[in-house]
Amino acid sequence: LGEWKAIANPPGLPLPELLQVDVLTAYKRATYSSDCGYKAWHAWALINFRLAQQNHESTISTSAPGAARSRAARPSRLLRNHVVAAVQGFVRAITLGTKRWSASVQQDMLNFLTCLFKYGEFAEVANMINASI
Repeated sequence: LGEWKAIANPPGLPLPELLQVDVLTAYKRATYSSDCGYKAWHAWALINFRLAQQNHESTISTSAPGAARSRAARPSRLLRNHVVAAVQGFVRAITLGTKRWSASVQQDMLNFLTCLFKYGEFAEVANMINASI
């Protein structure tokens, strides 16, 4: 359901807030399922990672040139929440997906490392990374 709703958004355009809520809710429900597997956690992590990137890019594009550095030092709560959820999802997906090594698992590992290097200095993200590993 989440994938279907996300596809409804034109490619290359940011997800509107109302659609973000619908998509996140659908993907999160999939992770609560008793037979939840790799695909659910991969999708949950990936949508949060993409929304974190969208939020980060919009923050930088709306700030003044000199303010970009100070804004990067203090990410919004929304950005931190998406990154924390993405890290948790990537770790679960990698754990479940290592039984069948695939390009998606490699993508999850690279996205996890991107979160680590780009946002690992923030307390919430660092705590999730340390707790997950």
